[in-house]
Amino acid sequence: MDLENRLVERITNHPSIDTSPSYSPNGKFIAFNSDRSGYQQIYIMKSDGSDVKRISFGNGIYGTPVWSPRGDFPLCSLVKAIKSPLGDHTGVP
Repeated sequence: MDLENRLVERITNHPSIDTSPSYSPNGKFIAFNSDRSGYQQIYIMKSDGSDVKRISFGNGIYGTPVWSPRGDFPLCSLVKAIKSPLGDHTGVP
């Protein structure tokens, strides 16, 4: 993102929904949500969009990635089951 010229460039290139980007404190990496595996999982990539790696593999829906203060690992939330008026729903079959 070029703030001075207000230019925004997409750095992911996948037909899935990629959301919730979070830059590491040193600016070298971005953690983000994506449903490219079929369910919301956490991925990291270099800040230029290269070297994308999935880092969450458990059952459930992962979301809201943020980096630890030192930037050595991302943290995220995990939903395993949802209770609603429509019945119980699990995050992933």
